[in-house]
Amino acid sequence: MGKNQTIIRSQIEAATQVLQQLTFALSPEYLGLVSTNGQPISVISSTKLADSDAIASLAASSFAASRQLTSMIEDSPNTVMLHEGTDLNILMAQVSSNVLLVICFRHSSDIGRVRLITKRSVDSLAEAFMSEGEKNGAD
Repeated sequence: MGKNQTIIRSQIEAATQVLQQLTFALSPEYLGLVSTNGQPISVISSTKLADSDAIASLAASSFAASRQLTSMIEDSPNTVMLHEGTDLNILMAQVSSNVLLVICFRHSSDIGRVRLITKRSVDSLAEAFMSEGEKNGAD
């Protein structure tokens, strides 16, 4: 999905602020930044969904499989995936070539509102995870 990227403290601090705002706005059951190779980067979770390693791994592999499927049918790559479950919905959004945002939220939350707030947050997170070369136009 992309070359490896080292995440530095300032990126984590900027991302944490965005995650805190998302937590306040959405009250998710699980909110996490995960690497596209399946490692949790930063996670806010309820006690019910505490296995962050498994969630990160499965989210990354699901997102990668979906991207591969869309490329096989010659569609543009997906940047957002939504799973509607019985009690919880899962939204996954690509932040950068190496980072995904994963949100598990209850059905009581309006999906349109979640998507709007998530889109704004992804834009902020993408800027936080942008490499110095990308910020300067070199990447």
